[in-house]
Amino acid sequence: MIPQKTRVVFMVRVRFVGAYPRKSHFLAGFALSRRLKSPRIKKIEEYAPHFIGHLVDIRSEADLDTELKRWIRESFAVGKQR
Repeated sequence: MIPQKTRVVFMVRVRFVGAYPRKSHFLAGFALSRRLKSPRIKKIEEYAPHFIGHLVDIRSEADLDTELKRWIRESFAVGKQR
């Protein structure tokens, strides 16, 4: 975990997930090797062909569900660069 001025990021070999606090919620950003198609995704940025950033709103504990946990586990594997 690396705390920074405007966010906290988690990394293994490279950063794979970050949290960006806002007044009423926070944004969670994570990188995958594929582009997700979900109404939960607020923004997608392609940094490299196999490193695609996704951003989701986290407004309540209910948003920290199985689907998001699965995406973060997948992002961890991407961050290990294996």
